[in-house]
Amino acid sequence: MIDYFNGEVEQTLRPREITGLIAAIEANREWFGKMIVTLTPTLTKLAAGDLGPLLSPNYNDIDDPRPILNSRKIIDGCCVAYFGLDALSDPSVAASIAAVTLADLAGTAGDIYNHASGQEARTPGRRVHVLIDEWGDAVCEPVIQIANKARGAGVVLYLAGQTFSDLVVKLGGNVSMAKRVMGNMNNLIVGATNDPDTLDMISAKIGETTVARVSQSQSTGRSSEDGGVQYRLGRGASVAETAQELVPRNVLMALPDLQYFAVVNRATLYKGRIPVLEL
Repeated sequence: MIDYFNGEVEQTLRPREITGLIAAIEANREWFGKMIVTLTPTLTKLAAGDLGPLLSPNYNDIDDPRPILNSRKIIDGCCVAYFGLDALSDPSVAASIAAVTLADLAGTAGDIYNHASGQEARTPGRRVHVLIDEWGDAVCEPVIQIANKARGAGVVLYLAGQTFSDLVVKLGGNVSMAKRVMGNMNNLIVGATNDPDTLDMISAKIGETTVARVSQSQSTGRSSEDGGVQYRLGRGASVAETAQELVPRNVLMALPDLQYFAVVNRATLYKGRIPVLEL
């Protein structure tokens, strides 16, 4: 059957699902076994209890009144979707759900970018805002693709985290990939932090400035000459320019609550304070 499918069926008529199953069957057994052993615990958690029907709903169950949603339906309906992943209780399941959801969003953004069909074609000025809190739990490869390419589909990405080290750890210790994530973000807003790697990243983002140092000197003296005692007075000044951090690290570490520095549009630096509203 596999030989018939690969040889007789036209390439354009081969379902991707069947092609994927054949690839799994023909894969190296040792590699396939290791992969299944790794994935089985996570797949079991994703299919257990109430989570299974939520992630894999039964399309034929007419008695279930709940709508079946995906990224396309959420965007076309101008809806707001909130995912409470409960990463504190089970970080592995939270990371898996985040990866699946963001991969679906990345695929939808690619379809919008390529075809611009449906609702997005009728409202070209609309933006899709994606907010991800605690990047140490949710950032994955689809997030990098969204940050890198989805702007053309109207996707605006917001990432929030505690330290740059959390991002590095989430990406398997790959510092270059973590820098790639930060390099695709146009704006940076940072409050107080004492993590050395985060301070390095922020200092590099903010940049340096030139500071002029003026040094002055003055001297006096006297000498005895044939004509009598003579007095001397000398004054001098020199200017030297040195490069220093525009925002010193000790300032970043000592920022009061609700105060921040912001780098907007990759170049403009602001110092701000979030107001406290009293009702």
